[in-house]
Amino acid sequence: MRYFYHYIPAPIILLVIVDAIALILSILLGAALRFSSPDLVQEDFLPTSITFALIMQMAMATFGLYQREFRGRMREVGTRLIASFVVGFALMSFVFYIVPHLYLGRGAFGLSLLVGMVSIWCIRAAF
Repeated sequence: MRYFYHYIPAPIILLVIVDAIALILSILLGAALRFSSPDLVQEDFLPTSITFALIMQMAMATFGLYQREFRGRMREVGTRLIASFVVGFALMSFVFYIVPHLYLGRGAFGLSLLVGMVSIWCIRAAF
């Protein structure tokens, strides 16, 4: 597929979409695990989860996890993934400071990071 005069392979686009869904759901699952009730997780977390997905995907792209040529071993994927999640954590902490209504809470955010990292690693292993 061509976007802005650049060729982007369909598998990369599919990977971006699947990663975004996994990251959005990781915020919702992390909040549900933290608050011990899925009923408490409502639309209130949707802006936070979309922001989280965008920031984490920018961090993963920065570390080269969406490059066409990158078909590294799982050890290399894990290293880049951990580095991107550390940067994403710092950026999300900054966003929470600037936009307080997106704040999720330390416990829910920590669980969401863990769920997100594991889910992205599993997606990469299957991809």
